[in-house]
Amino acid sequence: MSQEQKFNTGDASQGSNTPSNNVPSESISAPSDVEVDVQHGSYRNRFKNLQGRTVGFVKKALRDHYSIPGDAEAVVNGEPVGDDFVLQGAVHLQFVKEHGVKGLLFFVISNI
Repeated sequence: MSQEQKFNTGDASQGSNTPSNNVPSESISAPSDVEVDVQHGSYRNRFKNLQGRTVGFVKKALRDHYSIPGDAEAVVNGEPVGDDFVLQGAVHLQFVKEHGVKGLLFFVISNI
């Protein structure tokens, strides 16, 4: 089994081992009490082992479990960031994808 296929099931006191609790074991670093809140749509969880990791790493690690599309944009504490952004401190990381702008066609046609 490759390093990327091993998963950390988290603390047993957290309840059931649902996919949203799994993070590849390679993400484990020095113990830290600082949590990173990760969200995509209705999927949301806090992880203590993401300090010093990049947004791209988290996106790749949780892609299947959180159904994160490849073109989703990362937002940290309300500010857009790139995949190379390094997570430091207690932050809220959210993956978003813009779906469209309602009424845009009317605006374009009415201004022709």
